Amino acid sequence: MNTTVVIQQSSPQDNYKRKHKWTPEEDNLLKEAVFQFGSHNWDFISRHVPGRTGKQCRERWLVRVDPNIKKDSWTQEEDETLIQLQNKFGNKWARFIPYFNGRSSSNIKNRWMLLSKEQPFTNIAEIHRSNDINQERWRKLEIFQESISIIDAESTKLWF
Repeated sequence: MNTTVVIQQSSPQDNYKRKHKWTPEEDNLLKEAVFQFGSHNWDFISRHVPGRTGKQCRERWLVRVDPNIKKDSWTQEEDETLIQLQNKFGNKWARFIPYFNGRSSSNIKNRWMLLSKEQPFTNIAEIHRSNDINQERWRKLEIFQESISIIDAESTKLWF
């Protein structure tokens, strides 16, 4: 019995639209293109980073690759400023940039989304302590669950 296998080749357009994690090589190509041509024409820059769109290049540059972007943890003061600005201007993230040295509008928006999901907040200090508190709560919950399983095991012995 003869079996014919048909291999369909993907077109360059298919590869162009495919999403995958950025590699260090792609990051380097993006850096070289931005340093050479500037950070304005992202469609042009994307021609120097095969398989990436202008939108992908722009977003990667603004959020991760730009050496001027601050990547360390947000401070309590920054969070308080963010809440005040969001109350004043709404979700106009680009207007916030002058108040946050080294933070992009994407970083600011992402931080706001994280803060607003964590809990209804009135005191930012609480949010900054929440990691320590949550770790303590998890530890207590694990101890509680262990004690319940011991009690369940003991009560099962009583029934049988």
